[in-house]
Amino acid sequence: MVKIKVSTKWLKKKFKCDKDMIQQHCKGKCCKGFNKVLICLLSEETKKLKDKFKKCKIENNKIIGIRNECFFKDINGLCKLHDTPYKPLGCIFSPFKINKNKTLIIRHRYIRFPCFNHKDGKFAYITFKDSLIKIFGNKKYNYIKKKIEEDNGNFYIDIDKDMLDKINILEDMKNG
Repeated sequence: MVKIKVSTKWLKKKFKCDKDMIQQHCKGKCCKGFNKVLICLLSEETKKLKDKFKKCKIENNKIIGIRNECFFKDINGLCKLHDTPYKPLGCIFSPFKINKNKTLIIRHRYIRFPCFNHKDGKFAYITFKDSLIKIFGNKKYNYIKKKIEEDNGNFYIDIDKDMLDKINILEDMKNG
């Protein structure tokens, strides 16, 4: 286990990310990139996706997008891999990031999306609850929720070293 800091300020940012919002407003902006979308994959994810989706172009453990969009994004902006065992860890972990100071924050690019600071939004730790559960587990998610609701500022939590290593591998790939 490795201790990381949780930024309550960032996890209390509001987001509206649901099917209607995606289909009618944002069209999956988080799955859109610049030039080519390069979704970073762990080597085991690359193998799994290549075996299942023969038409998906993957180079150097990165999904190569089509017209600056993820190969798995449908015409309504929804992810075809959502709630499947094929969804990559990097996508599951979004919009979160563990920065160089080992602090859990929101990745900066998300503050430009229509879901951010939406009038009907909920706190990030609620909106992206499933992501946090997949990273930390139910027990630690409940601890995160409790600590944020106590509103005593930032706090520390243990993350599995193997999970942190995977997240760091993906982050290093993004930063090339």
